[in-house]
Amino acid sequence: MSLNTKRVVIFVLGLALCVALLMVADQERRRHLRPEQMTVAQLGAIVKDDSAACIECHSVESPGVVGQWAISAHAAKGVGCMDCHGVEAGAVTAWSHEGALVSSIIGPATCAACHPKENVEFSASHHNTAGLILHSQDNMLGEFVAGGPNAVLGCKQCHGSQVAFSKQFEDGTRFELDMQAVSSDVMQAIMQEQGVDLKGLLAYKEEMSQRMATAVRALWQPHAGKAPKTHTRLTIDPQTWPNSGMGRFNPDGSLGTCNACHPRHAFSKALARQPDNCGKCHMGPDHPQFEIYNESKHGISFHNRLAEMNLDDPDWVVGRDYSAAPTCATCHMSAYRTAEGVVGVNHDVGLRISWTLRPVLSTRPTSHTATIDTAGQIVKSDVPWDVKRNTMKAVCTACHSTSHIENFYRQYDALVGLYNEKFARPGQALMAHVNEKGYLDRPDAKGFAHELTWIWFELWHHEGRRMRHGASMMGPDYTHWHGSYEVAKHFYLKFLPKLEALADKHGDEQLRQLIGQEVFAKPEHAWYDGMDKQEAARIRAVYSRYYDLYAEQQSRKPGTE
Repeated sequence: MSLNTKRVVIFVLGLALCVALLMVADQERRRHLRPEQMTVAQLGAIVKDDSAACIECHSVESPGVVGQWAISAHAAKGVGCMDCHGVEAGAVTAWSHEGALVSSIIGPATCAACHPKENVEFSASHHNTAGLILHSQDNMLGEFVAGGPNAVLGCKQCHGSQVAFSKQFEDGTRFELDMQAVSSDVMQAIMQEQGVDLKGLLAYKEEMSQRMATAVRALWQPHAGKAPKTHTRLTIDPQTWPNSGMGRFNPDGSLGTCNACHPRHAFSKALARQPDNCGKCHMGPDHPQFEIYNESKHGISFHNRLAEMNLDDPDWVVGRDYSAAPTCATCHMSAYRTAEGVVGVNHDVGLRISWTLRPVLSTRPTSHTATIDTAGQIVKSDVPWDVKRNTMKAVCTACHSTSHIENFYRQYDALVGLYNEKFARPGQALMAHVNEKGYLDRPDAKGFAHELTWIWFELWHHEGRRMRHGASMMGPDYTHWHGSYEVAKHFYLKFLPKLEALADKHGDEQLRQLIGQEVFAKPEHAWYDGMDKQEAARIRAVYSRYYDLYAEQQSRKPGTE
């Protein structure tokens, strides 16, 4: 073999080797590509064929959806469009789309196929029943006093809508479903059978969901074997959709939507852990938790040290994976450490709350919760307020000393006691007398035809909540200026004068005596008639006792009041 021939052979072999190495390198690069770095064809290859077809089309029709999905944990694990949107023939919400049966309305039951523990915990939470507000006094304000379109874009975007839709079939017939009618019938039946009001219905929410599902199946049965009209979407009532409200009434009878906290289609843990995520609903004049958090030391630290929060960490254990600041999720849901080890995340957000701050009078709540144990069994339990408080304290210990935590709770309890005893109990007793006497006519308007009702409602529902929420989250301005200052001003200068005017109008001596007994006979209100140094000292001594008001309950056997 000549020298030139040898050179050619060596060149060809070297070129082939280089090409082979480049091909291997390209395959390795492709193998390690994250979904968001892939082409449409590459994305289609990581999911099943039915979802690959969706990606090919929607990458043109709605590229934002595909882009969001591509950065999700779903994409990384090969979970495609049809894994969530695909439904069986005969499903209530199924419609025919490009040769496939799909559903646009995704409820917790779909997510539960892969996330059963999270679904069980969420279903036991107060979040799950947020939609019950649609039958309450608040809904009266939203839907009727303000107006229906306001409730659709206001109340229901946080609390959830009652989904209504219709669908057409190939035989020309139509099926219509209105979850407002279904839920109203079921709820009324349970309340009558059990002798409970709307609040008491919470104890029967599992039965309520089952009975709604049964009612939907009965309505659907005559249409179950029909074929949905090809390429014809569901006609969803615009008064009920789009909606990602926390307690949405779904067509399968379930309550809630995971999309409320895990926005589609990225379903990001990091986003769900952000306080802004909770701030969609937990803000405003009646529950300004987001604003209070931003005012607090916790919120200030979070915004200043956001880069240190490690929000994408899969476990995200406070004190181990991050320590820059707590978020809403840190305190109410996420993992924390104890001497026995790590306690994982729990989707029942009420399990660390030891005061109910929503109602007229704050009380110690017991949570009726559920989870799935390591054997895969659903375990239900009742968790009393003191156990829940100790759980929250365990979270706090990641950053604070025992004395710091205990003293904070003494301060918090004292403030709640102040609100309860100085303003709420007297106001509640006085309004009960007024309502018993029938001074506020037009009961069908739930009292909102009268200025006194508005004053009292805002006093406890807005100002009183701000006072209590401010204290619970260490927001001084919301505790005082947005809270107790407003409570006191309107209690003394609006609420009591209106009651005195009613007593004069009706010659009600009993009401006058009740005002004196519930308010002015108590030392907390003695400042109203002026005070000297001795009186001021006496009032201070009364207030100092608020720090021990609930101490006896703290020392009792756990679970007792």
